[in-house]
Amino acid sequence: MSTGALNGRHILVVDDEALLREILVDEFEGYGARVSAAADGAEALELCRRTDFDAIVSDIRMPKMDGLAFLRQLRNETTCGAKVFVCSGFNDAEEELSRLDVVDVFPKPFDIVALANRVIDALGEAKPRNDPVD
Repeated sequence: MSTGALNGRHILVVDDEALLREILVDEFEGYGARVSAAADGAEALELCRRTDFDAIVSDIRMPKMDGLAFLRQLRNETTCGAKVFVCSGFNDAEEELSRLDVVDVFPKPFDIVALANRVIDALGEAKPRNDPVD
């Protein structure tokens, strides 16, 4: 994939593991995306209330507010239309994730380049969102 494949896109990375969060931020920035990051669902929801994202990559098991609670509130309480991708070491919520309109689930450990390519493919030709920077 081209290093500019995500130019103009705004991606939110949500994971309580600081190292993984940093790696994902670096990966998406390498494709030209503007990237925001949150350590848990509560922080991510607050960001989503202020900014629209083109894509969200989220863990499920996190402190304060887990990924499922975050996605429920995201879909029910905001107008955020971001494409959502989940990365999780647990595979016990696939049915609910489907109802929450999750594009794809990547079981941990996962291939970061494959995740980035899936995000790029899913965003396709959709017009990037034009939102204020957080």
